[in-house]
Amino acid sequence: MAAGNSADTAHLYEGKTVRSGAPSRKKLAGKMSSSGSEVPKDAIPEVHIPTFVESLFGGPLVPKMKFLPADRMVQTLQLVGGGLMMLLAVLTYLVTPADGTFWNGFALWIGFDALGQILHLLIVIGALGAGFYGIFRRDARGLMASYVLFILISLRFAASKDTFDTGVLSELGEFWTKQLIVLYAVSLVMYMEVTNGIIRFSMLDTSIRTGEVYVMNVKKVLSRYHVSLVVTPVIAAIVCFGYTFDQCDYPMVFPNL
Repeated sequence: MAAGNSADTAHLYEGKTVRSGAPSRKKLAGKMSSSGSEVPKDAIPEVHIPTFVESLFGGPLVPKMKFLPADRMVQTLQLVGGGLMMLLAVLTYLVTPADGTFWNGFALWIGFDALGQILHLLIVIGALGAGFYGIFRRDARGLMASYVLFILISLRFAASKDTFDTGVLSELGEFWTKQLIVLYAVSLVMYMEVTNGIIRFSMLDTSIRTGEVYVMNVKKVLSRYHVSLVVTPVIAAIVCFGYTFDQCDYPMVFPNL
């Protein structure tokens, strides 16, 4: 090719506009703003201002969580938790008499003895209602309220002695009364363990199904939890048996919690 022909490149630029520099960023920004494009709402993080209580404890006591529909494992835990709660409510009313409680002392002080038993029964019913709501709605706040009420009803004044000489347990022997106390303690531990499992497995299932986390060998995780459901009541029963047989003589005196 001749040297003159190789230097002639004018035909490459015919009908084209050649800019001397890059386009202005201000003009591009103006075009983007005028096109109507906006920042997605889900890209803006929500700012939660903690309350006074949350600031003291470093975060929410019971966080609000949303779950996907319950899978088979969670549904099974819900049924087991509901059954344990019914058993716990009956045992609580039997082995925790109203004697020695604050509300019974208040009822005796005002001269209305029946008020103590009424308030005692209402606390058990309140624990049941909060527990049912927390279990089947999978709301940790309801479960927390149920825990507090079940523990509150077992509290006694330090100088009080609550015997089982009267009531339903008066007709039972020493051995069977102790068995009921042990069963009550084990039921309380199991109720808290199973209902906590409802929230934990709901969180795990929701995270896996939404792709938030990836868990390898889910069956191994479930098997370990199943083992804990057996080990926990066994340990609780051993501790309760040892404490009950060392501390209680007939007529039975309920230990102050």
